[in-house]
Amino acid sequence: MDNATLNHFCNLYYLLSFILVGTSLLLLVALHQYGSNNPLGSSRLGSFCYLFFHMDFLCS
Repeated sequence: MDNATLNHFCNLYYLLSFILVGTSLLLLVALHQYGSNNPLGSSRLGSFCYLFFHMDFLCS
């Protein structure tokens, strides 16, 4: 490979890391501002309504 090709790949990965960190920070800010939507609805069903995956991991 040519030196220009290597430079393009290095620049791509360098910028991609900053884009990934920036996107993660934006998602954390949005989660902090708006909160999660609680798709299981566990607060409505009671405090003992959870999904347990521990037995699935033991059996498989």
